[in-house]
Amino acid sequence: MASHPLERPVHTGPDPDPNDLSRFLAERAAAMAYEDLALADVDAAKRSILDTLGVSLAATTAAPKALDPMRAYMLAHGSVGRAPALTLGTRVHPLDAVFWLGAISHALDFDDVAGYAAVLPLLQSDSPTDGRQLLVATALGQDLVIRIAQSLHRPVSDHGWLHSLPGVFGSAIAAAKVLKLDVQQTRNTLGLTLHQTAGTMQALARPGSDYRGIREG
Repeated sequence: MASHPLERPVHTGPDPDPNDLSRFLAERAAAMAYEDLALADVDAAKRSILDTLGVSLAATTAAPKALDPMRAYMLAHGSVGRAPALTLGTRVHPLDAVFWLGAISHALDFDDVAGYAAVLPLLQSDSPTDGRQLLVATALGQDLVIRIAQSLHRPVSDHGWLHSLPGVFGSAIAAAKVLKLDVQQTRNTLGLTLHQTAGTMQALARPGSDYRGIREG
């Protein structure tokens, strides 16, 4: 991206601990508004959304081997809800819709590395979101993914990780924005993502976390 939403000045209250990265990210994400985005941010977010929808539609007919078992599972076990399951002709719970869209958006392996299948179904959650909020969420997610990837100084795959690893964090912060989570809720989202993605022992280093009680689930 040509600009960096997470670096743009926003009101965050008292100066945070410079070493507390999760709080910094959560405060920036919770405070970010459409007016804080540059035109390049908005354009990149729109292109990512279109890319996700385009490769998803193509995959539903071009990748039967990968998707037929998942399609059968969704039709048999998908919970009833209000989120449309793209091309399935049914509406399911937003979390099932996230699962389905995540699968079809990557089945052909042509998806944008900073695209977000997670945020689109969440538009049907209990927290109504307009188009501008969706673009802010997508831009935040894109920015975080790119920052994580660039911080490694080499392709993610050179470290033995899939490119989807940074994408999990981008999806998490984007989803938090769509759901209008506050600073602490966004911070908790990033913490849960860190544990589920990397198997970190951070919960032991910072006493008070309840993650140990739910991590196996």
